[in-house]
This record gives sequence, C-alpha cells and structure tokens, in this order.
Amino acid sequence: MNPSSGRFWSMDTYEGRNQDPASLHKYLYCGNNPANLSDPSGRDFSLASLQAAAASALTLVSITTLQAAQFLSSVGEKLSEAFEEGGNPGAVFNELGAQAEFFAEETFEAVPDIDVIEEEVSVNGGRIIDFVVRSGDRLAAIEVKYSFGLRSAEALNRAVAQVSGALQGGTYQRVVLWALQPPTGEQLFRLNQALESAGVGGQVSIVYGVNGLAAWSALFTQGFY
Repeated sequence: MNPSSGRFWSMDTYEGRNQDPASLHKYLYCGNNPANLSDPSGRDFSLASLQAAAASALTLVSITTLQAAQFLSSVGEKLSEAFEEGGNPGAVFNELGAQAEFFAEETFEAVPDIDVIEEEVSVNGGRIIDFVVRSGDRLAAIEVKYSFGLRSAEALNRAVAQVSGALQGGTYQRVVLWALQPPTGEQLFRLNQALESAGVGGQVSIVYGVNGLAAWSALFTQGFY
C-alpha cells in the first residue's frame, strides 16, 4: 500500500484458499477483520497459526530486542558527540551497520529451523548481500541496513541494486531488505518508489525491527514465503 495516498500499489499476489472465500479477495485485508486478525506475511491471516509462530519467535528473541532498543536509544548521542567534537561521523555510521548485522544474526540464531549458511555473498552484478539463510530446502537472501533513511540517493540506489541482483537467477525463494530502526512513512514511500522504478516492486520483502525479523523468520520456516 502507498501510505501517502492510502491506495494499494498492486493486487494481492497470494492466490488464497478455495475453502476460505475471504482469502480469495485481491484487495481485502485480514478477511475484513483487522481488529482481531493480523497478516505480517501478506500470505495468511489465520489467527492461530500466526500467533503461534510469532509468540515462539518473539519469546526467543526478547533479549536481543532489549539490547537493540538500548543501542538505538544511544545512537543520537553518539552522532552528536562525533559532530560536535570534530570526530568521525563515518565511523559511527559504520558501527550502526555492523550492529544491525549483529542483531540480525542474533535473531536468526534464536529462531528454530532457520540457519545462516553464508555471509557477505556476491550476487549478480558483483553486488554483495549480507546473509543467506536456509530453512529446509528453501533459501532467502537478506540485505541488512541500520535504517531505511538512506543518507543519499546513491545509498538508496545501491540498496535497490543489491536486492535486485539477488533476485536474478532464481536461487532464492525470498529476498528481504531489513532495517534495524523502524522507518517513517516517508522512508517507506521512497523505498517502495525506488523498488518499483527498478522493476522489483512486490518481489522484495521489506522488514524492520528485531521483532519484525523474528516474525518473518518464523513464517519463512513454515513456508509462508
């Protein structure tokens, strides 16, 4: 959905289930019952299955979630000190990226039935993707960012090129762009526009926060992606 206009970018790609007529509707969210149901995967709004998967994952990553929250609360102070004292803001930004990768890996390690099998993988066009994870015989490529508030058009284009490269060849059943810091509506809008312009809109899962990555991981292990 485009948050600035309140309209959908495209129809639901999930075909639905014949035994569940509400799931066949291409624009209906959560069977028209968003007060009681949720659908983080865009694939299923069965309350029992989603709650079971999410509860298991969120319990296992509770410590990582707390650590990430503490780190995020310290970022503003670190950047202010770097700018005010004539330090090296670039080093701080590098630390943000490294910490985001650390929290992503900690999350994957906590969720059952998903394993990191490669890091810093070269994909088509020579681009590097941060993680390849496996669940059963299915693979997903994960590109990690500290924030979707990418600092320049060049950084945004680089992120889009990374996930676009991972999509080529059909090696991965899913490609994910994940950020540690929750995005603003404007940041999501800009990111979706860039993905659409690159011709990969709707093919990349946009996920953020430790809890979001844990929920995505649990759903991936169950075949929802």
